[in-house]
Order: sequence, then structure tokens, then C-alpha cells
Amino acid sequence: DETLRVVKKLTFVPGSYVVSVDCQVWVQGRPASYFLGWYSGFGDTTVDARMTVRRGVYRTDGKVKRLKEGDMGAGLEFSGAFDFAGLEDTYFAALFLPPKNDMLHRIHFAADENVLADGKKEKLLSSSAFAIPAEGQEVRLFVGPKDTEVLKKTGPYLTEVIDYGWFRVVCEPLFLVLKWIYSYVRNYGVAIILLTIFINIALFPLK
Repeated sequence: DETLRVVKKLTFVPGSYVVSVDCQVWVQGRPASYFLGWYSGFGDTTVDARMTVRRGVYRTDGKVKRLKEGDMGAGLEFSGAFDFAGLEDTYFAALFLPPKNDMLHRIHFAADENVLADGKKEKLLSSSAFAIPAEGQEVRLFVGPKDTEVLKKTGPYLTEVIDYGWFRVVCEPLFLVLKWIYSYVRNYGVAIILLTIFINIALFPLK
């Protein structure tokens, strides 16, 4: 008998950044639970690694939490109720999404050492979601840009993966206004100029 047998089916939807992963694992002929993982590696690979941000990210209890490379170590595992979990860089994200009407209940992060072809070493981040075969539910994986419109269409709370920093209260509304202006002029250069004019008009009484 086969000691280990794995069957994985990926379903791609046209026009979507979400992949449905139907995976089944048998160990010595018996169904087994498993972690489905994603290793860091997306976005613009030509960008110097020293200039990029690579982190683990997950949402629980209404808050988005982030893990730096040094926080992960050999591995971190969390149990609870999670709206999403995965990896991100400055402009892209790979996120495990829960089945409909459910949550992710167990997730894992790690930073493993990877040796490149030229002998150099780098940290390879990984994120995994736990799946139980008895539940028979597909795991969904979003891999795409951190674009507000794309994230809104994909699922609730996903826009929170965009990190506006300490000035989120100011930056997010300005960004949304910029996107609204762009929807009419179709040119970000013109949109930025118009937004600057609007801000100066609004602040003129204070000068």
C-alpha cells in the first residue's frame, strides 16, 4: 500500500485572483489532516530585496496583525478564528481565505533559510492554513495586487491588508478621493494636481 498519497485540484476563475484548492491526503490509506502552504515569491523580482517589505499578515478579533521575518523564527503557530492569513510585500499579497460562512482556525508561519544558485543565502517566508479532510471544504487562496477595488471584490476586510501606516485616518480618505478623481480624468498625474488644488482651496481660510 502507498504510505502517502496526495491529490490536489486547483480551480481558476477568469478575471479573479482567487484560486480554489481542493486537496486530499491519505497516510497509509487513511484520510489525514494537513497544512496547505504558500512560500514567499511574488511581485517584482527585479526589486532589490533590501528595499522590499516581506511580512506575515493575518486578521483576528477585528485587528490586522503583522509578523516580521525575525518574529517567525523556525515557526509560529496560532489557533483561533482568522478572517485571512498569508504573506505580503509592499504591493502584493498571498492570502488564505476561509470557506464561506466559516473562519480559518489554525495557521502557521515560518522563515526558513534558502540557498540560491550563486551560493548566497536568503530567508524564505512561508504561511500555511490547516485543513481537516472530514469537513470537505475547499481552501481559497488570493494571490494578487494590494489594490483597493480588487480587494473589495474579493472579500470582506481584505482592504485592511493595505498598510497606510500611522496616518491611516488621513491617508486612506485622500487615497480614495484620488481614486475617485482618477475615475474621471484617467490620468494619475492630473488627478494628483487636482487633489492638490482641492486641498489648498479647503485649507485657504486657515492661511
